[in-house]
Amino acid sequence: MEKKQKTSFDIALDKMRHYCGYQERSFFDLREKAKRIDLSFSDLEEMIPILEKEKFYSEARFAKEFAGGKFRMKKWGRYKIRQKLRGKMVPKTLIENALSLIPEDDYLATLRKLIIQKNKEYGNTPHKNYAKLARYFAQKGYESYLFQQEFNSLFPRKT
Repeated sequence: MEKKQKTSFDIALDKMRHYCGYQERSFFDLREKAKRIDLSFSDLEEMIPILEKEKFYSEARFAKEFAGGKFRMKKWGRYKIRQKLRGKMVPKTLIENALSLIPEDDYLATLRKLIIQKNKEYGNTPHKNYAKLARYFAQKGYESYLFQQEFNSLFPRKT
């Protein structure tokens, strides 16, 4: 029995399967990979339904895994996760869906824990460190009103 010769499309499809197989990818990531392996956009568009059917690719799954992973591992806030997903050109509905899966209790507990930890790093004088802390949490992507609320509950002003 003779082996069927693989076409360049089949070879490229195998590369895309491998690329998607070890980490969730966005369409933006697939497009960048396609450019690197000299795959035409029309071929990529033809591959997308195949990759979805074989469960190698799902934009919704990517958004969910990205949001959950960045929150759990890097302790990013919702704003930063949202911006990074926008940068990957993930549709707004998928972004909001993914962010809604982060439990509010976990989100606030993480914020509280980080405020206490960062305050200790800055010298354990919370009200003197407020501006530094506020900048840090803005950079981490946390909502300023949540930061203020949690800061004030952790370090109430003594009058």
